[in-house]
Formats: sequence, C-alpha cells, structure tokens
Amino acid sequence: LLSTTPQSSLDIENVIMDAEARRNLSRRISSRQIVEASPMKDMENKPLWKMRRLQLFSLCLVIFTVGVTLGVVLGVQRNKDDSNENPAPAPTDTSDTTDRDVGNLTNETTVAPTVAPSVIDNIFASDEPTTQMLGSTRESFIQDVLPEYTVAALEDPDSDQSKALDWLWSDPVEAAALPLFRRVQRYAIAVNFLAGTNFETQEQIARSGYMNSEHECSWPQKEGVCSVDGEFQVIDMADNPFVVGTIPPEIGLLTHLERFDISRTSMKGSIPSTLGLLSQSLQHVVAEETDLTGPLPSEIGHLNSLTELTITQSDLTSTIPTEVGRMTDLQALSLNENALTGPIPSQIGNLNESLTMLGLHSN
Repeated sequence: LLSTTPQSSLDIENVIMDAEARRNLSRRISSRQIVEASPMKDMENKPLWKMRRLQLFSLCLVIFTVGVTLGVVLGVQRNKDDSNENPAPAPTDTSDTTDRDVGNLTNETTVAPTVAPSVIDNIFASDEPTTQMLGSTRESFIQDVLPEYTVAALEDPDSDQSKALDWLWSDPVEAAALPLFRRVQRYAIAVNFLAGTNFETQEQIARSGYMNSEHECSWPQKEGVCSVDGEFQVIDMADNPFVVGTIPPEIGLLTHLERFDISRTSMKGSIPSTLGLLSQSLQHVVAEETDLTGPLPSEIGHLNSLTELTITQSDLTSTIPTEVGRMTDLQALSLNENALTGPIPSQIGNLNESLTMLGLHSN
C-alpha cells in the first residue's frame, strides 16, 4: 500500500477497508473451524443441573433393576421351601379290598404267600411294605406263610413241625414283634433241630442251647453261621453224636443257606426235594459217612450256585439224575461208596468248564 500512489484519498480508504474486511473474515473462519473440531465444547457449555439429573436417573434405573431381580429370586426360593415343608398328600387307593388284604398291611417285608420257591425267597429279600401284618398271628403264619407240605404235617400234633410251631408262638407278642423273615427262619431252624436230633423233653432241649429267646444266630453252631444282617447261612452238624434223625423238607425255607454239612453223623432218611429251592444260595452239600438212603432227587439240578456235592460212604440208591448237568458252577462231584446203579449220565459233560473232580467209585 505504501508503494502505491493513489490518485485520491478515497482510493486509499477503500484499500484500507478491504484489508480490514479480509482479516475479519479470516478470523471468523478460524473460529468456526475450532468450534467444529471440538465437539465437547457443547457439553462443557451445558448447564450442570442437566448433567446431574441424567446421572441420578441412571442410578435409579440400576437400583430398580437389582431390586426386581432379588425379589423374583427370593420368591422362588420361598415357594420351594414351602413345598418341602408341606408335601402334597399321597394319592389313596380307592380300590376294593378284602378283609384279608387289609390285615396284610404291615411293616414287615414279604410277598403273597405261596409255596413257590421264588416267593419263599422273597420273604427274605423284598422291601415292599404292602403286607405288613402277614404272619403276625399263629393263624396267619400257618395260612399265609407256611408251605402246603408243612401245613399238612401240622395235622399231627406230635410232629416236629407242630412242636416247633408251639414253641415259636408260646409268646405271641414276642413272635409278632419279629420281622417276618426272622419268624420263618427261627421256625425252620427249630424244625431242622427237632427232626435231626433225638431230643424229646423240654429239659433236653433247654440243655442243648437251642429254641430259646436268644437270637438264632447265637444258638450252638460253629462260627460264621449268619450274615451281618442275621440271615442263617450255615448248618454244620458234622461229628455231632446227637444228630440221628432226618432232614426235614423245611430246610427249603432257609433261603440264604450256603453250606450244609452232616458228615460223620447218623443222619438217616432221604434227601428232600425241597433242597432244590435253595438255588440262589446253596454252595456246599457235604455228607460223608452217614446213613442217608434213597435216590438223589432230580430237583438238585436247580442248585445253580452249588460248587461242591459230596455224599460218600452212605446208602444212596437208584441212578444219578441227568439234571446234574445243569449245575454249571459245580467243581467237585463225589458220590463214592454208595449203592448207585445205572449209566453215568452224558449230561455231566456239560460241566466241562467247571468240574475239576469226579468221584463215582465203589457203587
């Protein structure tokens, strides 16, 4: 501007005004760019009370959400606790029942009474509480529990079965207080004791240590005759000079019996077919030097768990039953020195995977 020589003062003023205008325009543009490049400026310019209100609203929303969630959780838990304290009543059975069915509702474990071996075994194994009064009286014990062959023997008041029954129910309260499996077990052992010995009088029986109020597992026997649950597992009368009787069919009621040994006794009579009822438990049958007679019953083939069958120096007759081939766990079969006749059954060949000893000499 200084180097220019204006023709008039008006031109100089115009030039000065143009320069001033350009400077102002440049300042406005720079200021606008700064504002656009700094968006937080607006936040800084907002009033403080608006920001505080927004924060308070957010805090209230969080507190409300947490409260609703806790209320729902506590409500569900309370309902669950109430349902546990007051369970719904069990549905009742409205079906018709007979007087006998009503009388059978007791706490003892048993099943419907029949003479089937599986049912007798279930008397010991079942946990069903649907027949709690079964056998809780003498009459019910006879009619609902005992097998037919025992009931038939009860017609003779002098039979071993009748004497054992009279002893068992001599104290009805004590007998009824026992679990059913204990009543059956005590009765069966008492019958076997009376049938297998020559004890006749009460004094003789009392001196023997049998048939008293003590647990039957504590009656004179060798150690380990019972399981931890009180189930009778062993009858070992070997070398007992008082054993001069017979094996009663009630041995089939001892469904947990594992070992039966009457060696070197004067046990006589035949082997009862009810021995075959012990199919799930009996493992050893030993009768050396006895007076047993008669045939080996075919029902012995039901003894699936039997590992030893030794009946020697006795008087067994007839033939070896073919059913021995069913005893697939049998390891020792010894029938030496009897009066057996006939051929050796080919079914013994079925035991080729288990049998390690076979003795049939002196027949």
